[in-house]
Amino acid sequence: MKTRRALALGTLLLATALLAAACGDDSTSTGASSAGRVIEIAMTDMAYNPATISVTIGETVTFRFRNNGQAVHEAVIGDDAYQMNHGASMTSSTMASMSKDHGMSHGGMGAENLVTVKPGKTGDLTYRFDAPGTVLIGCHQPGHYEAGMKATVNVT
Repeated sequence: MKTRRALALGTLLLATALLAAACGDDSTSTGASSAGRVIEIAMTDMAYNPATISVTIGETVTFRFRNNGQAVHEAVIGDDAYQMNHGASMTSSTMASMSKDHGMSHGGMGAENLVTVKPGKTGDLTYRFDAPGTVLIGCHQPGHYEAGMKATVNVT
């Protein structure tokens, strides 16, 4: 009798573990899937940590963003002009969508350079750095970028 209970309990635990593994961790992934390196970045309310990152030309990196803050955050990768364009798009689409459905829209910006992460969740964004220089990671939720929520990626 004890053996049957132990076997039944073991089977139940195994089934539960397999089900949990199949469900995943509710993370979001965007971009190419074959990264040579994973860099973990914590998102807090109005900051990324680390705020400065170094990569090499030709390197493909998966950034794993963990939102430890209270608000929804995003990570947009691109140069200063891309960041400004995305910020302007967010501002104009936010006004339109707020009157329509109280939601957020990204105004058609390239989703391959963007991941949105809810509080307590993790999202991945894979990016290949093809040219030397400086690339920015920014959060363009209302007021976040202006408050300094950005990181610098130095490509050498």
